[in-house]
Amino acid sequence: MAASSPLPAEQVALRSNAAEIEARFHTAGWVADNHGAAMQRLTGMLMFGRRDADRQTPQQFYYQTAGLTAANAETVLATARRDIAEATTLIYNLGRDSEAVAAAAGITSASLGDDVGELERTLSDARQVIDLFRSVDAEHGADALIEEIGALELATEGLRDATDALAQRRRELRNAPAS
Repeated sequence: MAASSPLPAEQVALRSNAAEIEARFHTAGWVADNHGAAMQRLTGMLMFGRRDADRQTPQQFYYQTAGLTAANAETVLATARRDIAEATTLIYNLGRDSEAVAAAAGITSASLGDDVGELERTLSDARQVIDLFRSVDAEHGADALIEEIGALELATEGLRDATDALAQRRRELRNAPAS
């Protein structure tokens, strides 16, 4: 059995950065659930009648994680602005990593499948981050964070487009005739 060839540097960077983003989103309290947790809760509710009443909302989880449970609106909004800016930069940079992978030489259809999976998980997290900050904005400012959230949405759309381009590159590689 032949040893697999090492991944191009672009793919290593993408995977490393995607893992760092996922860790940051969870440790910062921007994403409260691990992937699949919502489906497990829904299954428990439907099959076993379990309730979710005592579970923290994503907003409560964020406030607790960020030390904002007793903070005034001004402090919450200032912290949210900083956090949204960080999330936006992380997502934007991952989109750039994805574009670099799509243009790289020496990538395979199989390895691109793993990359697309990483990006799709990040997109799922990004949607949760957007929802979280929309709820923070609604509670504390009613459009006080609209520009920042708009920038986060644009970065997420860019990541979605870059993910789609990477998936297209994977299809092209998979359908290419063997040389």
